[in-house]
Amino acid sequence: MNGPVGGERPSLNRLRHPVAGGALAALGLGSLAVVAVHLLHESEPLLGIVLGIVPPAILSLAVVAVGIWLAVSGLSRGNAGRVVGWTAAGGAIGGASAVMFVLYQSVHAAALADAEFAITAAANGGMGAGLLIAAYDVRARRRQAAAKSTSRILETVRQVLQAASHADDPERLEARVCEEFEDASPYVFAWIGEPDEAAGEVRARTATETAEPYLSSITIPLDPDDARGPTARAIETGRPQVVDDVSTNPNYEPWRESAGSFGVQSSIAVPLVHDGDQFGVLNVYADRVGAFGEREREVLAELGQTIAQALARLAYRDRLERHAHQHEALNQLLRHDIRNDMSVIMAHGERLRDGEIDDDSLDLLLDKVDHVVELTRTARELSRSIRIEGDEPERVPLDQVLLAVLEDVSGSYPAASITVDGDLPAVAVRADDALSSVFENLLNNAVQHHGGDHPTVEVGVEAGPDTVEVTVADDGRGIPDAMKERVFEHGESGPESSGTGLGLYLVDSLVTHYGGEVTVADNEPRGTVVRVTLQRA
Repeated sequence: MNGPVGGERPSLNRLRHPVAGGALAALGLGSLAVVAVHLLHESEPLLGIVLGIVPPAILSLAVVAVGIWLAVSGLSRGNAGRVVGWTAAGGAIGGASAVMFVLYQSVHAAALADAEFAITAAANGGMGAGLLIAAYDVRARRRQAAAKSTSRILETVRQVLQAASHADDPERLEARVCEEFEDASPYVFAWIGEPDEAAGEVRARTATETAEPYLSSITIPLDPDDARGPTARAIETGRPQVVDDVSTNPNYEPWRESAGSFGVQSSIAVPLVHDGDQFGVLNVYADRVGAFGEREREVLAELGQTIAQALARLAYRDRLERHAHQHEALNQLLRHDIRNDMSVIMAHGERLRDGEIDDDSLDLLLDKVDHVVELTRTARELSRSIRIEGDEPERVPLDQVLLAVLEDVSGSYPAASITVDGDLPAVAVRADDALSSVFENLLNNAVQHHGGDHPTVEVGVEAGPDTVEVTVADDGRGIPDAMKERVFEHGESGPESSGTGLGLYLVDSLVTHYGGEVTVADNEPRGTVVRVTLQRA
Protein backbone atom coordinates (compact mmCIF):
# COMPACT_ATOMS: atom_id res chain seq x y z
CA MET A 1 0.00 0.00 0.00
CA ASN A 2 2.94 2.29 0.43
CA GLY A 3 6.19 3.10 -1.22
CA PRO A 4 9.08 5.23 -0.15
CA VAL A 5 8.54 8.84 0.70
CA GLY A 6 8.90 9.69 -2.97
CA GLY A 7 5.79 7.65 -3.84
CA GLU A 8 5.34 4.99 -6.52
CA ARG A 9 5.32 4.92 -10.28
CA PRO A 10 2.00 4.29 -11.99
CA SER A 11 1.47 0.78 -13.30
CA LEU A 12 1.27 0.40 -17.08
CA ASN A 13 -1.48 -2.18 -16.90
CA ARG A 14 -3.99 0.36 -15.56
CA LEU A 15 -5.56 2.88 -17.98
CA ARG A 16 -6.39 6.16 -16.29
CA HIS A 17 -7.35 8.12 -19.44
CA PRO A 18 -8.31 5.53 -22.06
CA VAL A 19 -10.48 7.92 -24.12
CA ALA A 20 -7.97 10.77 -24.26
CA GLY A 21 -5.02 8.46 -24.84
CA GLY A 22 -6.92 6.43 -27.42
CA ALA A 23 -8.01 9.54 -29.32
CA LEU A 24 -4.46 10.86 -29.49
CA ALA A 25 -3.05 7.49 -30.52
CA ALA A 26 -5.72 7.22 -33.22
CA LEU A 27 -4.70 10.59 -34.66
CA GLY A 28 -1.09 9.47 -34.82
CA LEU A 29 -1.93 6.08 -36.32
CA GLY A 30 -4.18 7.69 -38.95
CA SER A 31 -1.50 10.08 -40.13
CA LEU A 32 1.08 7.28 -40.02
CA ALA A 33 -1.17 5.16 -42.25
CA VAL A 34 -1.39 7.97 -44.83
CA VAL A 35 2.41 8.25 -44.85
CA ALA A 36 2.75 4.47 -45.28
CA VAL A 37 0.22 4.35 -48.15
CA HIS A 38 1.99 7.19 -49.90
CA LEU A 39 5.34 5.44 -49.52
CA LEU A 40 3.97 2.17 -50.91
CA HIS A 41 2.20 3.69 -53.93
CA GLU A 42 4.65 6.38 -54.89
CA SER A 43 8.19 6.00 -56.16
CA GLU A 44 10.18 8.48 -54.13
CA PRO A 45 13.87 9.28 -54.61
CA LEU A 46 16.10 9.00 -51.57
CA LEU A 47 16.10 12.75 -51.00
CA GLY A 48 12.31 12.81 -51.25
CA ILE A 49 12.05 10.10 -48.59
CA VAL A 50 14.44 11.95 -46.28
CA LEU A 51 12.70 15.32 -46.70
CA GLY A 52 9.09 14.31 -47.27
CA ILE A 53 8.51 10.93 -45.63
CA VAL A 54 10.74 10.60 -42.57
CA PRO A 55 9.71 13.84 -40.72
CA PRO A 56 5.91 13.20 -40.86
CA ALA A 57 6.48 9.54 -39.98
CA ILE A 58 8.50 10.52 -36.91
CA LEU A 59 5.83 13.06 -35.89
CA SER A 60 3.11 10.42 -36.30
CA LEU A 61 5.03 7.95 -34.12
CA ALA A 62 5.57 10.69 -31.53
CA VAL A 63 1.81 11.36 -31.38
CA VAL A 64 1.12 7.62 -30.97
CA ALA A 65 3.71 7.39 -28.16
CA VAL A 66 2.23 10.40 -26.36
CA GLY A 67 -1.23 8.84 -26.67
CA ILE A 68 -0.05 5.60 -25.05
CA TRP A 69 1.68 7.54 -22.27
CA LEU A 70 -1.38 9.71 -21.74
CA ALA A 71 -3.63 6.67 -21.27
CA VAL A 72 -1.64 5.50 -18.23
CA SER A 73 -0.35 8.85 -16.95
CA GLY A 74 -1.24 10.41 -13.62
CA LEU A 75 -2.38 13.67 -15.21
CA SER A 76 -5.69 15.08 -14.09
CA ARG A 77 -8.64 14.59 -16.43
CA GLY A 78 -8.59 18.28 -17.34
CA ASN A 79 -4.91 18.26 -18.26
CA ALA A 80 -5.33 15.06 -20.28
CA GLY A 81 -8.11 16.76 -22.23
CA ARG A 82 -5.90 19.79 -22.83
CA VAL A 83 -3.17 17.61 -24.36
CA VAL A 84 -5.66 16.10 -26.81
CA GLY A 85 -7.24 19.49 -27.51
CA TRP A 86 -3.99 21.29 -28.26
CA THR A 87 -2.74 18.40 -30.44
CA ALA A 88 -5.97 18.20 -32.42
CA ALA A 89 -6.11 21.98 -32.80
CA GLY A 90 -2.51 22.07 -34.05
CA GLY A 91 -3.26 19.32 -36.55
CA ALA A 92 -6.40 21.08 -37.73
CA ILE A 93 -4.61 24.38 -38.19
CA GLY A 94 -1.68 22.72 -40.01
CA GLY A 95 -4.03 20.74 -42.25
CA ALA A 96 -6.21 23.76 -42.96
CA SER A 97 -3.17 25.82 -43.93
CA ALA A 98 -2.12 23.11 -46.39
CA VAL A 99 -5.63 22.97 -47.86
CA MET A 100 -5.58 26.74 -48.41
CA PHE A 101 -2.20 26.42 -50.13
CA VAL A 102 -3.46 23.62 -52.41
CA LEU A 103 -6.50 25.70 -53.36
CA TYR A 104 -4.27 28.68 -54.06
CA GLN A 105 -2.12 26.57 -56.35
CA SER A 106 -5.18 25.28 -58.20
CA VAL A 107 -6.44 28.84 -58.80
CA HIS A 108 -3.20 29.56 -60.61
CA ALA A 109 -3.44 26.25 -62.45
CA ALA A 110 -0.25 25.06 -60.75
CA ALA A 111 0.05 21.35 -60.15
CA LEU A 112 1.01 20.11 -56.62
CA ALA A 113 2.49 16.63 -56.24
CA ASP A 114 0.21 14.43 -54.06
CA ALA A 115 -1.90 17.14 -52.41
CA GLU A 116 -3.45 14.69 -49.89
CA PHE A 117 -0.03 13.69 -48.57
CA ALA A 118 1.05 17.33 -48.34
CA ILE A 119 -2.05 18.14 -46.25
CA THR A 120 -1.33 15.15 -43.97
CA ALA A 121 2.29 16.18 -43.54
CA ALA A 122 1.25 19.71 -42.63
CA ALA A 123 -1.28 18.34 -40.16
CA ASN A 124 1.50 16.25 -38.58
CA GLY A 125 3.62 19.35 -38.19
CA GLY A 126 0.66 21.12 -36.59
CA MET A 127 0.15 18.23 -34.16
CA GLY A 128 3.83 18.38 -33.21
CA ALA A 129 3.47 22.11 -32.50
CA GLY A 130 0.28 21.38 -30.56
CA LEU A 131 2.10 18.87 -28.37
CA LEU A 132 4.76 21.45 -27.52
CA ILE A 133 2.10 24.02 -26.63
CA ALA A 134 0.23 21.40 -24.57
CA ALA A 135 3.40 20.53 -22.66
CA TYR A 136 3.97 24.19 -21.83
CA ASP A 137 0.32 24.71 -20.88
CA VAL A 138 0.12 21.63 -18.64
CA ARG A 139 3.42 22.47 -16.97
CA ALA A 140 2.27 26.03 -16.28
CA ARG A 141 -1.04 24.81 -14.87
CA ARG A 142 0.68 22.24 -12.68
CA ARG A 143 2.98 24.92 -11.33
CA GLN A 144 -0.03 27.09 -10.61
CA ALA A 145 -1.77 24.15 -8.92
CA ALA A 146 1.39 23.45 -6.90
CA ALA A 147 1.48 27.07 -5.75
CA LYS A 148 -2.17 26.86 -4.71
CA SER A 149 -1.48 23.53 -3.00
CA THR A 150 1.43 25.02 -1.07
CA SER A 151 -0.70 27.97 -0.03
CA ARG A 152 -3.50 25.63 1.02
CA ILE A 153 -1.27 23.30 3.02
CA LEU A 154 0.43 26.24 4.72
CA GLU A 155 -2.95 27.63 5.72
CA THR A 156 -3.98 24.22 7.02
CA VAL A 157 -0.71 23.94 8.93
CA ARG A 158 -1.24 27.41 10.37
CA GLN A 159 -4.67 26.39 11.66
CA VAL A 160 -3.29 23.17 13.11
CA LEU A 161 -0.38 24.97 14.78
CA GLN A 162 -2.78 27.47 16.26
CA ALA A 163 -4.88 24.62 17.64
CA ALA A 164 -1.76 22.91 19.03
CA SER A 165 -0.56 26.07 20.76
CA HIS A 166 -3.91 26.59 22.53
CA ALA A 167 -4.80 22.95 23.16
CA ASP A 168 -5.52 21.95 26.74
CA ASP A 169 -6.74 18.45 25.99
CA PRO A 170 -5.14 15.79 23.72
CA GLU A 171 -8.48 14.46 22.47
CA ARG A 172 -9.63 17.93 21.50
CA LEU A 173 -6.30 18.66 19.80
CA GLU A 174 -6.45 15.49 17.69
CA ALA A 175 -10.08 16.12 16.75
CA ARG A 176 -9.20 19.66 15.63
CA VAL A 177 -6.29 18.36 13.51
CA CYS A 178 -8.53 15.87 11.70
CA GLU A 179 -11.25 18.46 11.16
CA GLU A 180 -8.82 21.00 9.68
CA PHE A 181 -7.59 18.50 7.10
CA GLU A 182 -11.09 17.41 6.20
CA ASP A 183 -12.17 21.02 5.63
CA ALA A 184 -9.22 21.72 3.28
CA SER A 185 -9.38 20.76 -0.42
CA PRO A 186 -8.43 18.27 -1.90
CA TYR A 187 -8.41 16.26 1.33
CA VAL A 188 -11.29 13.84 1.85
CA PHE A 189 -10.81 13.02 5.53
CA ALA A 190 -8.16 12.32 8.16
CA TRP A 191 -7.76 10.17 11.27
CA ILE A 192 -5.16 9.39 13.91
CA GLY A 193 -4.37 5.79 14.78
CA GLU A 194 -2.20 3.91 17.22
CA PRO A 195 -0.79 0.38 17.33
CA ASP A 196 -2.85 -2.19 19.22
CA GLU A 197 -0.32 -4.89 20.05
CA ALA A 198 -2.92 -7.20 21.57
CA ALA A 199 -5.11 -7.18 18.46
CA GLY A 200 -2.15 -7.05 16.06
CA GLU A 201 -3.57 -4.12 14.12
CA VAL A 202 -3.71 -0.34 13.98
CA ARG A 203 -6.85 1.05 15.59
CA ALA A 204 -8.34 4.49 15.11
CA ARG A 205 -7.94 6.74 18.15
CA THR A 206 -9.44 9.92 16.69
CA ALA A 207 -11.47 10.22 13.48
CA THR A 208 -14.00 12.55 11.90
CA GLU A 209 -17.55 11.40 11.21
CA THR A 210 -16.68 11.19 7.50
CA ALA A 211 -13.77 8.85 8.19
CA GLU A 212 -15.61 6.48 10.52
CA PRO A 213 -17.57 4.58 7.79
CA TYR A 214 -14.34 3.99 5.87
CA LEU A 215 -12.49 2.83 8.98
CA SER A 216 -15.31 0.45 9.90
CA SER A 217 -14.96 -1.21 6.48
CA ILE A 218 -11.22 -1.97 6.69
CA THR A 219 -8.65 -3.64 8.91
CA ILE A 220 -5.02 -2.50 9.02
CA PRO A 221 -2.61 -5.23 10.18
CA LEU A 222 0.15 -3.95 12.41
CA ASP A 223 2.70 -6.37 10.99
CA PRO A 224 3.98 -4.83 7.72
CA ASP A 225 4.74 -8.32 6.41
CA ASP A 226 1.01 -9.13 6.40
CA ALA A 227 0.08 -6.04 4.38
CA ARG A 228 2.66 -3.45 3.41
CA GLY A 229 0.37 -0.52 4.04
CA PRO A 230 1.47 3.07 4.64
CA THR A 231 0.11 3.22 8.19
CA ALA A 232 1.96 0.16 9.47
CA ARG A 233 5.07 1.16 7.53
CA ALA A 234 5.01 4.66 9.02
CA ILE A 235 4.84 3.16 12.51
CA GLU A 236 7.66 0.74 11.69
CA THR A 237 10.03 3.21 10.02
CA GLY A 238 9.11 6.47 11.77
CA ARG A 239 8.97 8.21 8.36
CA PRO A 240 6.03 9.50 6.28
CA GLN A 241 4.68 7.01 3.73
CA VAL A 242 2.94 8.19 0.57
CA VAL A 243 0.66 6.47 -1.91
CA ASP A 244 0.39 8.64 -5.03
CA ASP A 245 -2.26 6.48 -6.72
CA VAL A 246 -4.34 3.96 -4.76
CA SER A 247 -5.70 2.43 -8.00
CA THR A 248 -2.27 1.36 -9.28
CA ASN A 249 -0.20 0.67 -6.16
CA PRO A 250 -0.08 -3.14 -5.70
CA ASN A 251 0.41 -2.83 -1.94
CA TYR A 252 -2.93 -1.02 -1.61
CA GLU A 253 -4.93 -3.99 -2.88
CA PRO A 254 -6.63 -4.87 0.49
CA TRP A 255 -8.09 -1.34 0.79
CA ARG A 256 -8.48 -0.29 -2.87
CA GLU A 257 -12.19 -1.01 -3.21
CA SER A 258 -13.13 0.72 0.06
CA ALA A 259 -10.90 3.71 -0.70
CA GLY A 260 -12.37 4.08 -4.18
CA SER A 261 -15.93 4.06 -2.84
CA PHE A 262 -15.06 7.07 -0.68
CA GLY A 263 -13.33 8.98 -3.49
CA VAL A 264 -9.81 8.40 -2.18
CA GLN A 265 -7.09 8.49 -4.85
CA SER A 266 -3.95 9.17 -2.80
CA SER A 267 -2.89 9.13 0.85
CA ILE A 268 -0.11 9.90 3.29
CA ALA A 269 0.66 8.39 6.70
CA VAL A 270 2.66 10.72 8.99
CA PRO A 271 4.14 9.27 12.20
CA LEU A 272 3.74 11.48 15.27
CA VAL A 273 7.17 11.19 16.89
CA HIS A 274 8.88 13.44 19.46
CA ASP A 275 12.20 12.69 21.18
CA GLY A 276 11.96 9.05 20.15
CA ASP A 277 8.48 8.60 21.63
CA GLN A 278 5.66 7.73 19.24
CA PHE A 279 2.24 9.26 19.75
CA GLY A 280 0.42 7.53 16.90
CA VAL A 281 0.16 8.13 13.15
CA LEU A 282 -1.79 10.78 11.22
CA ASN A 283 -3.47 9.50 8.03
CA VAL A 284 -4.67 12.00 5.41
CA TYR A 285 -6.54 11.07 2.22
CA ALA A 286 -7.00 13.14 -0.97
CA ASP A 287 -9.40 12.94 -3.90
CA ARG A 288 -6.78 13.31 -6.65
CA VAL A 289 -3.73 11.40 -7.81
CA GLY A 290 -0.36 12.74 -6.65
CA ALA A 291 -1.90 15.19 -4.20
CA PHE A 292 1.12 15.03 -1.87
CA GLY A 293 4.06 16.64 -3.62
CA GLU A 294 7.59 16.73 -2.31
CA ARG A 295 7.20 20.07 -0.56
CA GLU A 296 3.88 19.04 0.95
CA ARG A 297 5.42 15.86 2.31
CA GLU A 298 8.19 17.81 4.00
CA VAL A 299 5.69 20.21 5.56
CA LEU A 300 3.46 17.39 6.80
CA ALA A 301 6.46 15.56 8.25
CA GLU A 302 7.38 18.67 10.26
CA LEU A 303 3.74 19.11 11.24
CA GLY A 304 3.67 15.55 12.57
CA GLN A 305 6.61 16.36 14.82
CA THR A 306 4.86 19.50 16.05
CA ILE A 307 1.65 17.61 16.84
CA ALA A 308 3.66 14.95 18.68
CA GLN A 309 5.45 17.68 20.65
CA ALA A 310 2.09 19.18 21.66
CA LEU A 311 0.80 15.76 22.74
CA ALA A 312 3.99 15.17 24.72
CA ARG A 313 3.59 18.56 26.40
CA LEU A 314 -0.01 17.79 27.38
CA ALA A 315 0.96 14.34 28.69
CA TYR A 316 3.78 15.87 30.73
CA ARG A 317 1.45 18.54 32.10
CA ASP A 318 -1.11 15.90 33.12
CA ARG A 319 1.62 13.87 34.78
CA LEU A 320 2.80 16.91 36.72
CA GLU A 321 -0.75 17.65 37.85
CA ARG A 322 -1.22 14.06 39.01
CA HIS A 323 2.09 14.18 40.86
CA ALA A 324 1.05 17.43 42.52
CA HIS A 325 -2.23 15.90 43.69
CA GLN A 326 -0.47 12.76 44.87
CA HIS A 327 2.17 14.71 46.78
CA GLU A 328 -0.56 16.82 48.32
CA ALA A 329 -2.40 13.67 49.38
CA LEU A 330 0.79 12.14 50.79
CA ASN A 331 1.54 15.36 52.66
CA GLN A 332 -1.98 15.31 54.11
CA LEU A 333 -1.47 11.77 55.34
CA LEU A 334 1.90 12.35 56.92
CA ARG A 335 1.39 15.82 58.36
CA HIS A 336 -2.28 15.89 59.20
CA ASP A 337 -4.14 12.60 59.42
CA ILE A 338 -1.42 10.50 61.05
CA ARG A 339 -0.37 13.36 63.33
CA ASN A 340 -3.94 13.89 64.54
CA ASP A 341 -4.44 10.19 65.21
CA MET A 342 -1.12 9.96 67.04
CA SER A 343 -2.11 12.93 69.22
CA VAL A 344 -5.26 11.06 70.27
CA ILE A 345 -3.28 7.86 70.87
CA MET A 346 -0.73 9.71 73.03
CA ALA A 347 -3.44 11.38 75.08
CA HIS A 348 -5.29 8.10 75.74
CA GLY A 349 -1.99 6.33 76.36
CA GLU A 350 -1.21 8.77 79.17
CA ARG A 351 -4.67 8.21 80.64
CA LEU A 352 -4.14 4.44 80.38
CA ARG A 353 -0.82 4.80 82.21
CA ASP A 354 -2.55 6.76 84.96
CA GLY A 355 -5.34 4.17 85.17
CA GLU A 356 -8.03 6.66 84.15
CA ILE A 357 -9.16 5.08 80.86
CA ASP A 358 -12.53 3.29 80.48
CA ASP A 359 -13.68 0.71 77.94
CA ASP A 360 -14.97 3.31 75.47
CA SER A 361 -11.69 5.17 75.54
CA LEU A 362 -9.80 1.90 75.06
CA ASP A 363 -11.95 1.05 72.04
CA LEU A 364 -11.27 4.51 70.63
CA LEU A 365 -7.56 4.04 71.25
CA LEU A 366 -7.54 0.73 69.38
CA ASP A 367 -9.56 2.21 66.52
CA LYS A 368 -7.02 5.01 66.17
CA VAL A 369 -4.16 2.49 66.15
CA ASP A 370 -5.91 0.54 63.36
CA HIS A 371 -6.50 3.76 61.48
CA VAL A 372 -2.82 4.72 61.71
CA VAL A 373 -1.86 1.30 60.37
CA GLU A 374 -4.26 1.81 57.46
CA LEU A 375 -2.90 5.31 56.84
CA THR A 376 0.70 4.12 56.75
CA ARG A 377 -0.26 1.39 54.28
CA THR A 378 -2.03 3.96 52.10
CA ALA A 379 0.97 6.28 52.34
CA ARG A 380 3.26 3.44 51.23
CA GLU A 381 1.05 2.63 48.24
CA LEU A 382 0.65 6.29 47.32
CA SER A 383 4.42 6.78 47.49
CA ARG A 384 4.94 3.73 45.30
CA SER A 385 2.40 4.98 42.75
CA ILE A 386 4.26 8.30 42.53
CA ARG A 387 7.56 6.47 42.01
CA ILE A 388 6.29 4.26 39.18
CA GLU A 389 4.22 6.94 37.45
CA GLY A 390 6.80 7.47 34.72
CA ASP A 391 7.28 3.74 34.05
CA GLU A 392 5.51 2.02 31.21
CA PRO A 393 2.93 -0.64 32.19
CA GLU A 394 4.15 -4.19 31.67
CA ARG A 395 2.66 -7.68 31.48
CA VAL A 396 1.12 -8.74 34.82
CA PRO A 397 -0.81 -12.02 35.41
CA LEU A 398 -4.17 -10.82 36.70
CA ASP A 399 -5.31 -14.16 38.15
CA GLN A 400 -2.21 -14.50 40.34
CA VAL A 401 -2.59 -10.95 41.67
CA LEU A 402 -6.26 -11.46 42.49
CA LEU A 403 -5.67 -14.80 44.23
CA ALA A 404 -3.00 -13.26 46.48
CA VAL A 405 -5.16 -10.23 47.32
CA LEU A 406 -8.26 -12.37 48.01
CA GLU A 407 -6.31 -14.59 50.37
CA ASP A 408 -4.81 -11.63 52.22
CA VAL A 409 -8.07 -9.67 52.62
CA SER A 410 -10.09 -12.78 53.57
CA GLY A 411 -7.57 -13.51 56.32
CA SER A 412 -7.83 -9.93 57.61
CA TYR A 413 -11.65 -10.00 57.75
CA PRO A 414 -12.81 -13.48 58.85
CA ALA A 415 -16.39 -12.25 59.35
CA ALA A 416 -16.67 -11.21 55.70
CA SER A 417 -17.71 -13.53 52.88
CA ILE A 418 -15.44 -12.80 49.92
CA THR A 419 -16.06 -15.09 46.96
CA VAL A 420 -15.24 -15.35 43.26
CA ASP A 421 -17.97 -15.63 40.64
CA GLY A 422 -16.78 -18.61 38.57
CA ASP A 423 -13.17 -19.34 37.73
CA LEU A 424 -10.45 -16.74 37.39
CA PRO A 425 -9.29 -16.72 33.74
CA ALA A 426 -5.53 -16.96 33.23
CA VAL A 427 -5.08 -13.60 31.50
CA ALA A 428 -2.39 -10.95 31.65
CA VAL A 429 -3.04 -7.21 31.74
CA ARG A 430 -1.00 -4.06 31.23
CA ALA A 431 -0.08 -2.93 34.77
CA ASP A 432 2.82 -3.11 37.26
CA ASP A 433 3.57 -4.37 40.75
CA ALA A 434 1.16 -1.80 42.25
CA LEU A 435 -1.86 -3.57 40.69
CA SER A 436 -2.44 -5.43 43.95
CA SER A 437 -3.05 -2.05 45.64
CA VAL A 438 -6.01 -1.46 43.32
CA PHE A 439 -7.87 -4.57 44.45
CA GLU A 440 -6.71 -4.35 48.08
CA ASN A 441 -8.24 -0.89 48.34
CA LEU A 442 -11.46 -1.95 46.61
CA LEU A 443 -11.95 -5.03 48.81
CA ASN A 444 -10.96 -3.21 52.00
CA ASN A 445 -13.29 -0.38 51.08
CA ALA A 446 -16.18 -2.80 50.45
CA VAL A 447 -15.70 -4.52 53.81
CA GLN A 448 -14.82 -1.54 56.02
CA HIS A 449 -17.64 0.70 54.79
CA HIS A 450 -20.25 -2.04 54.54
CA GLY A 451 -22.23 -0.93 57.59
CA GLY A 452 -23.08 -4.48 58.73
CA ASP A 453 -21.53 -7.31 60.74
CA HIS A 454 -21.24 -9.86 57.92
CA PRO A 455 -20.26 -8.20 54.65
CA THR A 456 -20.65 -10.15 51.42
CA VAL A 457 -18.35 -9.30 48.53
CA GLU A 458 -18.27 -11.04 45.14
CA VAL A 459 -15.44 -10.64 42.65
CA GLY A 460 -16.02 -11.32 38.96
CA VAL A 461 -13.66 -11.35 35.98
CA GLU A 462 -14.72 -11.18 32.32
CA ALA A 463 -12.00 -11.32 29.66
CA GLY A 464 -12.65 -9.81 26.24
CA PRO A 465 -10.45 -9.74 23.13
CA ASP A 466 -8.86 -6.39 24.05
CA THR A 467 -9.79 -5.69 27.67
CA VAL A 468 -10.47 -7.44 30.98
CA GLU A 469 -13.24 -6.26 33.30
CA VAL A 470 -13.01 -6.94 37.04
CA THR A 471 -16.07 -6.27 39.20
CA VAL A 472 -16.16 -5.95 42.97
CA ALA A 473 -19.79 -6.11 44.14
CA ASP A 474 -20.86 -5.74 47.77
CA ASP A 475 -24.20 -5.69 49.61
CA GLY A 476 -23.39 -2.67 51.79
CA ARG A 477 -25.15 0.65 52.15
CA GLY A 478 -24.06 1.84 48.71
CA ILE A 479 -22.86 5.20 47.45
CA PRO A 480 -25.30 8.13 47.14
CA ASP A 481 -25.96 9.27 43.56
CA ALA A 482 -24.64 12.73 44.38
CA MET A 483 -21.23 11.23 45.22
CA LYS A 484 -20.84 8.82 42.31
CA GLU A 485 -19.38 11.50 40.02
CA ARG A 486 -16.67 12.54 42.49
CA VAL A 487 -16.04 9.43 44.57
CA PHE A 488 -12.59 9.01 42.96
CA GLU A 489 -11.49 12.57 43.64
CA HIS A 490 -8.78 13.39 46.15
CA GLY A 491 -10.13 13.58 49.69
CA GLU A 492 -13.69 12.42 48.93
CA SER A 493 -15.28 10.04 51.42
CA GLY A 494 -18.81 9.08 52.33
CA PRO A 495 -20.80 10.92 55.00
CA GLU A 496 -20.60 7.92 57.33
CA SER A 497 -16.98 7.06 56.51
CA SER A 498 -14.04 7.74 58.77
CA GLY A 499 -11.53 7.10 55.99
CA THR A 500 -9.19 9.53 54.33
CA GLY A 501 -10.90 9.47 50.96
CA LEU A 502 -7.59 8.44 49.39
CA GLY A 503 -8.25 4.76 48.73
CA LEU A 504 -10.46 5.20 45.67
CA TYR A 505 -8.37 8.15 44.55
CA LEU A 506 -5.33 5.88 44.53
CA VAL A 507 -7.32 3.22 42.63
CA ASP A 508 -8.32 5.71 39.95
CA SER A 509 -4.77 7.09 39.63
CA LEU A 510 -3.25 3.65 39.12
CA VAL A 511 -5.92 2.37 36.72
CA THR A 512 -5.66 5.56 34.64
CA HIS A 513 -1.88 5.11 34.48
CA TYR A 514 -2.48 1.60 33.15
CA GLY A 515 -4.68 2.98 30.37
CA GLY A 516 -7.84 1.57 31.96
CA GLU A 517 -11.02 2.90 33.51
CA VAL A 518 -12.84 2.50 36.82
CA THR A 519 -16.55 3.24 37.41
CA VAL A 520 -19.13 2.73 40.17
CA ALA A 521 -22.79 1.73 39.98
CA ASP A 522 -25.55 0.46 42.24
CA ASN A 523 -25.75 -3.25 43.01
CA GLU A 524 -29.03 -5.17 43.14
CA PRO A 525 -30.85 -5.28 45.46
CA ARG A 526 -28.42 -3.12 47.46
CA GLY A 527 -24.79 -2.20 47.66
CA THR A 528 -22.18 -1.04 45.16
CA VAL A 529 -20.49 -2.48 42.08
CA VAL A 530 -17.05 -1.15 41.15
CA ARG A 531 -15.91 -2.03 37.60
CA VAL A 532 -12.23 -1.91 36.70
CA THR A 533 -11.43 -2.19 32.98
CA LEU A 534 -7.82 -3.01 32.13
CA GLN A 535 -6.02 -3.49 28.82
CA ARG A 536 -5.01 -7.03 27.94
CA ALA A 537 -1.28 -7.55 27.53
